[in-house]
Amino acid sequence: MPENTSTDTVIIQKPKDNPATQRIIVIGASAGGFEAFKKIIHALPPDFHASIFIVWHMSPDIHSVLPQVLNQQNSIHAAHPYNHEKIKPNRIYVAPPDHHMLIEDGEVLITHGP
Repeated sequence: MPENTSTDTVIIQKPKDNPATQRIIVIGASAGGFEAFKKIIHALPPDFHASIFIVWHMSPDIHSVLPQVLNQQNSIHAAHPYNHEKIKPNRIYVAPPDHHMLIEDGEVLITHGP
């Protein structure tokens, strides 16, 4: 297996009294974490009311279908966020391959790796 050269990162800065950012869970794993992600999301109640951020360290050349797979595990919506997307509770945000995902002032910031 080729060496992992991904630059995926999640950085959380202190929220400014934003209710949407009061309950945030960050989950990260290497390429072998696929099954663990599915099990964790499957076990969550549909009314979980937290924002979940997932970083999956894998090759930047791989197209990520993780949001689609997680959407089959639970009714909590999973997607790759867009830059400056407002954080909402009861959502799963999956970092796009080869990108950094930051949380700042109630928004998701997506930047390309160094």
